[in-house]
Amino acid sequence: MESNTQSSLFALVPLHLGQPFILIPTFSFLPQNDKITEAAAAQSLTASQAQRDMVTLIPMAASSIRPSLSSLRFAGASRPSALSLAAFSPPRRLSFFHLASGVSQSQAFGFKASKMLRSDGKTMGVVVNAAQASTTASPENVLEWVKQDKRRLLHVVYRVGDLDRTIKFYTECLGMKLLRKRDIPEERYTNAFLGYGPEDSHFVIELTYNYGVDKYDIGTAFGHFGVAVEDVVKTVELVKAKGGKVTREPGPVKGGNTVIAFVEDPDGYKFELLERGPTPEPLCQVMLRVGDLDRSIAFYEKAFGMELLRKRDNPEYKYTIAMLGYGPEDKNAVLELTYNYGVTEYNKGNAYAQIAVGTDDVYKTAEAIKLCGGKITREPGPLPGLNTKITACLDPDGWKSVFVDNVDFLKELEMARPPKKFQKSDGAMNTKEKKEKDKKSEQPDHQDEQKQQQKNKKRKQVFPYGNYRAYYGYRLGQDTEEDPRLKVFNKVWFQGKDCLDIGCNAGIMTIEIAKKFCCRSILGVDIDPDRVKDAYWHLNKLMRMKKAKTTPGNASKMEVGESANGSDCNVEGSPNEETKDSPMNSSSEETNLCDIVSFRNEDFVNSQDPPNKQYDTILCLSVTKWIHLNWGDDGLLTLFSKIWRLLRPGGILVLEPQPWKSYDKNHKVSETARANYQNLIFHPQLFQDILLDKIGFRTVEDITSVSGSKSGFDRPILVFHK
Repeated sequence: MESNTQSSLFALVPLHLGQPFILIPTFSFLPQNDKITEAAAAQSLTASQAQRDMVTLIPMAASSIRPSLSSLRFAGASRPSALSLAAFSPPRRLSFFHLASGVSQSQAFGFKASKMLRSDGKTMGVVVNAAQASTTASPENVLEWVKQDKRRLLHVVYRVGDLDRTIKFYTECLGMKLLRKRDIPEERYTNAFLGYGPEDSHFVIELTYNYGVDKYDIGTAFGHFGVAVEDVVKTVELVKAKGGKVTREPGPVKGGNTVIAFVEDPDGYKFELLERGPTPEPLCQVMLRVGDLDRSIAFYEKAFGMELLRKRDNPEYKYTIAMLGYGPEDKNAVLELTYNYGVTEYNKGNAYAQIAVGTDDVYKTAEAIKLCGGKITREPGPLPGLNTKITACLDPDGWKSVFVDNVDFLKELEMARPPKKFQKSDGAMNTKEKKEKDKKSEQPDHQDEQKQQQKNKKRKQVFPYGNYRAYYGYRLGQDTEEDPRLKVFNKVWFQGKDCLDIGCNAGIMTIEIAKKFCCRSILGVDIDPDRVKDAYWHLNKLMRMKKAKTTPGNASKMEVGESANGSDCNVEGSPNEETKDSPMNSSSEETNLCDIVSFRNEDFVNSQDPPNKQYDTILCLSVTKWIHLNWGDDGLLTLFSKIWRLLRPGGILVLEPQPWKSYDKNHKVSETARANYQNLIFHPQLFQDILLDKIGFRTVEDITSVSGSKSGFDRPILVFHK
């Protein structure tokens, strides 16, 4: 059937916020068999006696979930460090700790110990100066955390005897799409994922075919899957036309008005067709039978964080049902539990496997399950291969569920995408192809130096950091005098506040914010020294224009437009970054902007934080793409964590991330960007979740989209509150 793969992993984790780390050896097994092979067990026992004391080998039921590593979550931020987790996923490594200036050994992003440590008391390791460390969270905190955890049903897993036959039935009769398929010949099984939308946003089916096994026992405990359709009668006619089996003709449900029907797939799994209007989640139900409904409801509410959506008793037909889930039935997949009067035990068979649920923290999830009386069948931690962190459990009736780390799950999906096609290397070309390539690359001998210089002048200048000279000229529409983003900014974010503008470019936005919103101070930083000089040029130009208005005849147009050389403001950057006191009710026109606005040439991602310097508001406008392309996912996380550290309590981050499609246009600006682009995991649509769930921002609001700017700059702006 299927075999196990065993691996030893070491996780470097903090015991408690602000305290050092412990080195934790962990052993994990791929859940691909109902029994652990003697060879795998023997292999595990070759470890040292100390390691054996730390490890419990737990047999896993068959499953095709092969989810990832890194159990690290961001709950806050801290000082820089060069800490690295070298054991991260081999094919597409994302080392949360390898942040050039992002993590400190004493705080490590403020990671919470309860999110990192096993909760069974068996996790031990080499402790360095950690006598006062706490390794467990209080039960009250854990159960309260469950309510806040970001969970959703990911997929349901079960076994079939003929994969191609089942795929054909689901796609042709039920209208599903084959999302992906993977064959693992060395472990003798194949998976197929089907559903009505992408896996990162929809509940889907994961079919497992084990080589040579063509039949399974469904048993009496499993009920059915629910599929919402707009016309039950037409769907049933289609199933019949395709040779499918209809076990209940269309008609109202017992004791209700909803039109339903039941059909069977080729392996005997029942599907309830429910007539509904358009829904974002057509695969909408998994029905399981239980022996004590109230006990099950209490367990799923507390341990799983589900909500009891409705409960209906049908004494006429001697059964009661309860619908539980993570959102309304018409928009989310739900778990339907059925209790038949007087029946407390069922035969589960060996066909149905489990439901997978997404979570932000498999370690705390396992703690909560234990506190609620559930049985952990797989201790939380990373698995080899794809390295997704999971934990598995049984409910009071023995139904299995697997919790999968949300970030690792998305990473797994990214890795599952087919690789892009690359051009042949020189070594792979035949002689004819090489000659043609050499011929095309040759420059004509008669081309003189003057023509070549003219050609070079016409060549487009490359800006690897997005440090365009005429950026604001392109950013603003021809008829727009003011940057349209200023219209949606709230004055209270800036008035009387200390502000930081990351990636300020030529400083126009920085200066306008200071003028319009009366900042106490605002510092603009940019990686390009030429852009910083441009910023001071604009600042001095504005000051001269102001001076010309107040002193007639003091300045001509030529003087107003002259270079910033010899200006009143410091071009290299303000050496004094202490906050300046300016009355909140004073007009910016009455205040010398040189006392409020300053600029500095700085590589923000890799520079050290100024001591004791914090801000009330930080702007990061159209910068994330360039940091992402030049420093990868690590650089992005460093940016976010550094912003967190620099913000005062109650401070805000104004973020304008570029969309993923714009990355494709710019990833060839340098070899570094090209290489990083191929390995990026955190796409812009994940930034909000990272900042809220990992970094630790409290709330976010999506302010009105900007109008009046040119195509490509009409982007949402997110405001995060610390």
